[in-house]
Amino acid sequence: MKHYYTKGIGLKTLLLLTTFVFVFGACKKRKAYNAEDGQDLVDVTDMRSQTDLVLADANEAISNQFFLRGKSASSEGSAATATNCAMVMDSSLIYTGKLIFNYIGSVCDNLKREGQVVVSIVNYPTKKWKDKGAMLQITFVNYVVTNAADGRVMKINGSMNVTNISGGTWYELRYLNQSNLVQTISAADLAITFDKAYLVTCNMERRVTFGLQGTTINAFDEGTAVQNNNNNVDCWGADRNEKTFTNLIDSPIYWSSKCSASRSKSGEVTLKVDGKYFDLKGTYGTDIDGNAVSVNDCAYGWKMSWSLRNNTKHRVFAY
Repeated sequence: MKHYYTKGIGLKTLLLLTTFVFVFGACKKRKAYNAEDGQDLVDVTDMRSQTDLVLADANEAISNQFFLRGKSASSEGSAATATNCAMVMDSSLIYTGKLIFNYIGSVCDNLKREGQVVVSIVNYPTKKWKDKGAMLQITFVNYVVTNAADGRVMKINGSMNVTNISGGTWYELRYLNQSNLVQTISAADLAITFDKAYLVTCNMERRVTFGLQGTTINAFDEGTAVQNNNNNVDCWGADRNEKTFTNLIDSPIYWSSKCSASRSKSGEVTLKVDGKYFDLKGTYGTDIDGNAVSVNDCAYGWKMSWSLRNNTKHRVFAY
C-alpha cells in the first residue's frame, strides 16, 4: 500500500509541476506581448530606409557626372558640384572615381542628416558606373540622422557595396528609354548606433529595381539572402540587446523619388528575433490610423503588428 501511495503522490506532484510550468510560461508570454514596443523593427526600418536614401543620393549624383557614369550617346554633362537639400557634394576627386557627400544638418522630409559619405567606383576608370557588373563602394563616416518628428537618432559607420546588375544609370532611365535598372546591395557588419548609446550590427543583401514613371524614379526592394532557413532576407545581425534578428521582405518595398526613399509607399516585412515569442510584422505606406494609402500619395508612416494566440496589437509610426 505504501508503494502505491508514494506513486500516487509522485503523479500528483508531476501534474502540479506541469501545470505550474504551463501557467508560468503562458504568463511570461503574455507579459512580453503586452510590453512589446517594436523597437527592433523600428531600427531595421530606419537602417534600410537610410541606406536606400544614400543609394538614391549616389545614383542621382553619378548620373549627372558623365566622367563617372560613362558617356552615353547624346549625353552631356560636367563635373560641376551638386547639392540637394541636406547635402553638398565635393567633386574635387572625381577624376579618381570618387565623390564625397557632406551632409550639412538641414531638415528635409522630417530628417536632419549630418556627417559624410564617400562614394567610389571600384576599378575606375576601367569601369564606369553604367557598365554591367560595375561596383560602387559607399562608405559611411559618422553619418548621423535625426528624426525631427520624434527625436530618435542613428549613426552609421562602415561600408556597403552596390553592384550594377543590369547596366545603365538613372540617366539612361530618364533620357534613353531604358526600361529598368537593377542593382544589388551587400554589407557586412555595418556598425549602427541608436540614440547615442545602443549598438546594432547589420548585414544586408537586397536587390533594388528602378523604373521611371513620368519624371519620377520608382524603386522596389527585395531580400535576396537565405539566413536561418529563411528566404527573402534583406537584413540580419544583432540588435540592441545582442539578440540575433532576421528580417524578411514578404512583398517588395516600394519607394519613389517623389516621396523620398525614407518614406516607403507599400511593402510588407516579417522580423524574427531570437528568444521573442512572436514575429513582428511591418506594413509600409499607411495613414495616421494605420490604413493603407494610395501609392500615388506620400504616406504618413507605417504599421507594425504582433500576435499571440488569437490576440493582435498594432502600432503606427510616422516617417
